[in-house]
Amino acid sequence: MVLIHTPSIIKDLSKELKKSIQNAITYYYTTKDKEIENKIKKYLLSNPKSIEEIKKEVKNIIFQKYPIINEIEIKNIDIGEKKTHLIKVFDLEKKEFIKSFKKEVFKGVIEANLDFIEKVKPACISYTRALASYEHKFLKNTFLEEKIASIQNKIANEWEVPIIIGEWSDSKSNETFFFWKIKEVREKLLKNGIKIAPTTIYYSFNENELLGWGEIR
Repeated sequence: MVLIHTPSIIKDLSKELKKSIQNAITYYYTTKDKEIENKIKKYLLSNPKSIEEIKKEVKNIIFQKYPIINEIEIKNIDIGEKKTHLIKVFDLEKKEFIKSFKKEVFKGVIEANLDFIEKVKPACISYTRALASYEHKFLKNTFLEEKIASIQNKIANEWEVPIIIGEWSDSKSNETFFFWKIKEVREKLLKNGIKIAPTTIYYSFNENELLGWGEIR
């Protein structure tokens, strides 16, 4: 089953879930496999043209060696009733809300038979721990610090296979967080003005929660 613990902007649960797992797997093998890490470094020295090209090629490098994502089949999953929330966009660097909008969100339990959980568990734990830790650094001494600290505690002690799903940031760099642990890659991309980690996160004013956090079990 899929448990969405905080309000989440989800258009197509099957696609969003696979994307979430794909990002986790990419992060995991980028940081755990030296051969993969070296291939990525070599590729980046060829000066790729865009961040979209980089994301595509890095995922190709990983999934050629670890085709696990091709083994994951997620049939269409219907979710329940959505509610309209006021979503506020929090800038991690400015430490303040910079804009807001209204959007339909879902929070709840979705029954689904997912037989691949054990295969992706280490990757999902590694990715969500790293992402929550990164966000916590920026949320220190803000009223959102207790929210991310609570999520970190649940990732460590409660959630079976933690995930972050749907739209939880308006930053395109939320999909390139897998570069963050490779120092040389991080420095090169940042030097070229390419942000590789989230710069904003979404917050539900209605429920006083950060968006997108949940688990599969």
